[in-house]
Amino acid sequence: MTHDIVRSFFLETVSHQLGIVPIKKIYFDYNRILADLPPEEARIAKRKFRKMWRKFAAEMNAKRAGRKYLKASLGIGAESPTRTQKNARKTIVLGKLLEKVVVPMRNAVNS
Repeated sequence: MTHDIVRSFFLETVSHQLGIVPIKKIYFDYNRILADLPPEEARIAKRKFRKMWRKFAAEMNAKRAGRKYLKASLGIGAESPTRTQKNARKTIVLGKLLEKVVVPMRNAVNS
C-alpha cells in the first residue's frame, strides 16, 4: 500500500511539473478535468500531452518498425482517435513516465 501512495505522489508531482493532467486512472475522461481549467491552461496541457505522446510513439515505432498494429491500436496517423486508442495512449504515457522519471526518482529517495 505504501508503495502505491509513494508512486502516486511522484507521478502527480512529475505530471504537474511537466504541465500535464496527472494520469490516475486510464479510463477516466480527462476532458472533465480540462473543462475545470482556464481555456489557455487546458490548451497548453493538451499540447504538452500530445507532444509527450508523439515522442513516445516515435520511440515505439522505431523499435517495432513494420508493425501495423501500432496504427490500428494507437490511432497513429488517424484524424480522430477512438476512445480505446486514447486510453492506449494514456497507458503508454503513464508507463513511460513511470519508467523514465518516477522509478529513478523513487530509487534515488530509497537509496
